[in-house]
Amino acid sequence: MVNPVKRLLGPSIRRNLQLLVLAAFLPGVAILLYTFHTMQENVVQEVEDYTLRQVQAIAASHEQVLDDARLLLLTLSKTCEFRSLDAQACQGLLREILPLNPAFVALGLADAQGGLIASSPPGSVHDLGGERYFHRAMRSGQFTIGNYQPREDRLGVIIHFAQPIQDERGRTIGVLMAVFDLNHLVRIFQNAHLPENSVLTMTNSDGMRLTRFPETEKYTWVPDLPRMIERMFGPAAEGAFLETGVDGTRRLYGFKRHELASGPSARISFRLGIPVEHALARPRTIFHHNLALLGLAAFLSMFLAWLLGEFTILRRMQKLVAAAERLGGGDLGARTGLGHGGDELSRLAGAFDSMAESLEKRARENHEAQAEIQRLLQEKVDCLDQLARCVAHELRNPVTSIGGLARRLLKQTDEGAPSGDYLRKILADTERLELIVKEVREYADLPTPAPEKADLGLLLGQVAEDHLERARPAGVEVIRQGALGQPGRVEAWVDRALLEKTYRVLMQNALDAMPSGGVLRLGLGCDGRMAQVTVGDTGRGIPREDMPFLFHPFFTTKANAVGISLSTVKRIVTEHQWSLDVDSQVGQGSTFTLGIPLGPPQNLKPRPLAD
Repeated sequence: MVNPVKRLLGPSIRRNLQLLVLAAFLPGVAILLYTFHTMQENVVQEVEDYTLRQVQAIAASHEQVLDDARLLLLTLSKTCEFRSLDAQACQGLLREILPLNPAFVALGLADAQGGLIASSPPGSVHDLGGERYFHRAMRSGQFTIGNYQPREDRLGVIIHFAQPIQDERGRTIGVLMAVFDLNHLVRIFQNAHLPENSVLTMTNSDGMRLTRFPETEKYTWVPDLPRMIERMFGPAAEGAFLETGVDGTRRLYGFKRHELASGPSARISFRLGIPVEHALARPRTIFHHNLALLGLAAFLSMFLAWLLGEFTILRRMQKLVAAAERLGGGDLGARTGLGHGGDELSRLAGAFDSMAESLEKRARENHEAQAEIQRLLQEKVDCLDQLARCVAHELRNPVTSIGGLARRLLKQTDEGAPSGDYLRKILADTERLELIVKEVREYADLPTPAPEKADLGLLLGQVAEDHLERARPAGVEVIRQGALGQPGRVEAWVDRALLEKTYRVLMQNALDAMPSGGVLRLGLGCDGRMAQVTVGDTGRGIPREDMPFLFHPFFTTKANAVGISLSTVKRIVTEHQWSLDVDSQVGQGSTFTLGIPLGPPQNLKPRPLAD
């Protein structure tokens, strides 16, 4: 099944054109990413600055409440009603003043012992004799702020303010107090119109979260996160940071720490957090919008490249490729049919057509040269065959007669006579001539190959067994490898007699190369198409200068050898359409590899009969 993406993009040139156009947009994508990153950093900085300004405003509002409370209580403490500790008059004033100060939940007046004189609303304040802030105010004679503490009547956190009342002689005769509820901060928080999921938190130096908006009920008067406390009560009195809140939302926080006049234990810190997702929503929207536009532009450009590539490049390239495929398939008359203009493709087409024409001309010349070489080789082979037949027929009878007569004369000659040595010399040379005649006759009388299907493992294994008797006395170790000697593994169409003769010659040649002993490796393998028969030795090797003449008739480096056996092997290999490779290194040995096709040979030519 064709991949739909490949079917859409088409041939590789078109796809490369599209990739090239797409690559041209990569710098734009990089610039877009860089712009988005810069915009994110600017937005984060702006949000941090905004958050810090908002929390500073909230802290300032809280400080203003404290200042207003100090001023209010100080003013009331100077009135004659409170300086005279007139319970009825003070009760009326407190009732009138409380609604005018919504940040306060209660106002009260106590004598020097802490006994309650007046309060608003009635019953909201009890005796102050057990309160620390009351005693501090009595001792110092100055405005005093108590510690933050949970509200008893309902959820919330309150703080007490105390202002001493002195008479004309400067004696402290009572204390005027006010109860401030931190829930008034919710109005400041709401009026700021902050983004959704923004939070305002107030934490004291003990790490207690005094209040939080929203979810006040859940997070009031509970310990704050340690990492938040570490940041807010560190060296800096204000700042901004990025952190994950108790609800798991990641926010940009701004904080402002406020030091109360009552000492370090009364230090509080305001923290305002705005969600990062909300802060970065606009840059991300812009980024996605621009990215979509860039992607659309890239798609349109790729489509235009597809069209232009089809009409200006691809169709012409297809003609060029088709001509190249025809040329590669052997059609030397293939031409592109394109004009030979001045553009690159036209010049390429012209170069291709010129190359094809040159190849056609050279192929024609090469064919003619090969035909001439084959004719000369055939003449050489025919001459060699004729010579071999002449030697075999014309010399056999005289040599045989000379050998027979020499043997008769040797029997009639005295053993110590000088003529006996002459006759034995004549007899030895005659035997050598008989060997030459025999081998030349075998070369000349090779039968025409008659292939039949044979089990190579079994056939060559039996031939190898015959040579084991010759190898052992010579100190040669025989190693059989692969399928040699194993029936049913490798089968091929061969002339059994000629294959046996070839194998025996190669093995005998290997044994002759190891007169002092060595290792003879006999192997048989198969790659599914051809059988590989290997004969390797660890003998003296073949010098490089002798390799070109290795298979020439009558070439040999051995004493008392004719030099026709390897020529016979080469002739058998050629007529069977086999292959024969030789790998040899002087001093390390040689390996002959015979390649035999498994199928029946095609177009075997019968050898011409002798005249």
